[in-house]
Amino acid sequence: STFPEVRENQVGLYVGLIASSFALAQFATNFFWGWISDRIGRKPVILLGTLLTAASFVAFGFCRTLWQAIIVQMVMGLVNGNQGVVATCLGEINDRSNQSRAFTYLPVVYGIGGITGPIVGGLLVFKNNPFNHSKPNPYPYLLPNLFSAAILCLDLVLSMLFLEESLDEAKYLPPLGKRVENLFSWLWQFTSST
Repeated sequence: STFPEVRENQVGLYVGLIASSFALAQFATNFFWGWISDRIGRKPVILLGTLLTAASFVAFGFCRTLWQAIIVQMVMGLVNGNQGVVATCLGEINDRSNQSRAFTYLPVVYGIGGITGPIVGGLLVFKNNPFNHSKPNPYPYLLPNLFSAAILCLDLVLSMLFLEESLDEAKYLPPLGKRVENLFSWLWQFTSST
């Protein structure tokens, strides 16, 4: 409702458009991220997805127009390949004896995020400048997005420290830094050739 081009009676339509742009972009790239994770390993894809999603959250907090918000949400969906790769990783690090219990926790964690995310987000929105209450806040949604990015940065650090590579073929791959470098080289060559 704070975007200048949005009329009050169309807020629901545009909220749905923003959310759908994320889901559509994520749907379009899930197979790509799965394919990449088979080539360079699960851990680099999870780390890259977490880092880029955190950056997208920060960018979303600075959006001032509807189209900026839609584009940032699309970018966030494109770079967030973690959902499928995390499920694959979870299946690989558990054996048959505890796989069903492990997969039960995945939707529970997503559900907790779906419940607490909007609550925390709503509490951290400030329509007026928190330092000068008489002025409107130019970025009322920045704080919840910074909070989300901070959680993702904590997740990034914990994943770097404690997440083990679950792809069996990864032991024959070069070190993580070289795999990420190879990924960017391949992406550069692929986009340059087209």
